[in-house]
Amino acid sequence: MYLNLTDSLSSLPAREEQIIAARQIAKEIKERTRSELGLTCSVGLGYSMTLAKLASEEKKPDGYFEILTPSDFVNLIINRDVGVLYGVGKQTAMKLKAEGINTVRDIQNNRAKVMHMLGNKIGTYAPNLSVGIDEREVTPYDETDAQSIAREVTFQHDTQNFTFLKDALMLLAVSLESRLQRLGFYARTVTLKLTYYCEEYHTFSEWGEYKLSL
Repeated sequence: MYLNLTDSLSSLPAREEQIIAARQIAKEIKERTRSELGLTCSVGLGYSMTLAKLASEEKKPDGYFEILTPSDFVNLIINRDVGVLYGVGKQTAMKLKAEGINTVRDIQNNRAKVMHMLGNKIGTYAPNLSVGIDEREVTPYDETDAQSIAREVTFQHDTQNFTFLKDALMLLAVSLESRLQRLGFYARTVTLKLTYYCEEYHTFSEWGEYKLSL
């Protein structure tokens, strides 16, 4: 979930004051999530959508991290795999690596080549993002526009307790069913995604027509 604070904090004259206020909001989100819902959450503060998302992932499952400048971002990710960049999926990463472009630093050093390889959209976005340029804007989310609907949970500790996992999966399924009912939708494909501590993940899909009784 993204929260755009630009307009809310624009009345504060100094950037440092804006940052302090943003940190206070992040702290309140974490505290209220814990006290009102009994849940933990990670919060990331960044100067753009992509940077805020990356920051939120740095200290999962219950942390806070901030990326406030392009240099902060570049210093953090310059030696990481190209897949860390938004828009660089598995297929794109494989295409880049086949040409010896394995890290964000490699993209920086081969910007023209990457643009030529990947075409107009991602070919422009990935090289720009590799140096901290991200011009995406937060837009209001409309549930009815979604192509897929998901529910997920991150456990605080690794577990092999399958009874616990089945109960957790049931709660996620009930929550997902409730959301589908509210929107008047039904699903064609149900996919289960498992993510491990090392960020490796596997998906299992079942195709059919899943209708809900209202």
